Amino acid sequence: GRVGCFSAGCCWGKPTDVPWAVTFTDPYSARIVGVPLHTPLHPTQLYEAVVLLGIFALLLWLWRQPRFAGQVFAAFLLLYGAARFGLEFFRGDPRGSVLGGSLSMPQALSIAVCVIAALFWWQCRRRVRPAHAG
Repeated sequence: GRVGCFSAGCCWGKPTDVPWAVTFTDPYSARIVGVPLHTPLHPTQLYEAVVLLGIFALLLWLWRQPRFAGQVFAAFLLLYGAARFGLEFFRGDPRGSVLGGSLSMPQALSIAVCVIAALFWWQCRRRVRPAHAG
């Protein structure tokens, strides 16, 4: 969940003055991945790691008492898509843009994933078969 990215310095956040900002200083990281050095940045990699841990906890809870087959998978897609969409607002590394720069490419993909997840959820819910047999 981006802990490796944090160690490498990639997938960095936008400049910030929040107390938990991180500052990268390794010239090798700047040379390899382009992270700005000596600039306080949002630790977006750690934000995502925490969010993914929360999603894992929710999915584990849901897995123990699913209401229909496919619910846990659909919930993962929906939760991750929504989380990634929101986290993108804090990212500072180049990721491409769409709609004239209104959205980053990952935000556009996140919207698509959420729509697909919602359709999948609806389709699975319509079938309403037990998630665990026996």
